[in-house]
Amino acid sequence: MTNNNSVERQPHYLVGVIAFGLLVVAILGYLLVLPRTIRRDAGSLAHGDGELVFDGNQAGDILSEGEGLLTVEYVHVIDNGEGRWPPHGPYGSIHVIVYRPEQSPQAPWLPELELYETMLYGPHQTIGDLFEWLDDETLTYINYALYDWNEHEYDRVTLCFYESDPGWGRAHDDLLAGIVSRQETEERPVILRSDAMEVRLRTRNLDSVP
Repeated sequence: MTNNNSVERQPHYLVGVIAFGLLVVAILGYLLVLPRTIRRDAGSLAHGDGELVFDGNQAGDILSEGEGLLTVEYVHVIDNGEGRWPPHGPYGSIHVIVYRPEQSPQAPWLPELELYETMLYGPHQTIGDLFEWLDDETLTYINYALYDWNEHEYDRVTLCFYESDPGWGRAHDDLLAGIVSRQETEERPVILRSDAMEVRLRTRNLDSVP
């Protein structure tokens, strides 16, 4: 004899399982998105009190004073290398590595040829002191130096801009690479372009701000 009560309860049981699953997914999605709070209209980087500051917050270990500094004047991030949704998107954390001139502007990248690395601060503060990028965003910079030509006696260097993807099984995304010379960037701004990024660079002398 068939137990009608168990047959009737089965649909309700399935509905309950599905509802619980949707609740778990919603909570996880909320927790993944919550820490990445967007700060809109953060403005451009500026120089003050001997430190580089971003929208009133100290940006960290970035060259911002001295003679013969290779500076970035503007950046257009066309494609930040991330997807559209968490946990790996939509924000991208972009870095710049300065290599010795013998490094080719194509992979493989050789750590033994690295001279300096810094973060390219973007318009959105996400987690902690990260300032990240979305696709198709542009920032202009004031006194934002990427490299001190006087630190090493090179007349040209290779630059690599990449989006960091830390973690097991993930690889960084190369966005832009190129060679720039001290003489060329002293005479005029130099633009590097790729399908993912465009940057304008210039060598300048930056005085400290009292």
